Amino acid sequence: MYLREIDDMGRVVIPNEVRKVLKLEEGTPMELHVQADTKELLLKRSRREDGQQTT
Repeated sequence: MYLREIDDMGRVVIPNEVRKVLKLEEGTPMELHVQADTKELLLKRSRREDGQQTT
């Protein structure tokens, strides 16, 4: 488990070790899925190459 704080611009840094394991590079499109009832956030690589927001 990694513990990270949200910065003043609302960003959370993904640790380098995790980025290496998941082969995430700068500019990799990511999706954020919010589960409001459990207060969980799921981050996963997007299938979309253009990085456009989906609802």
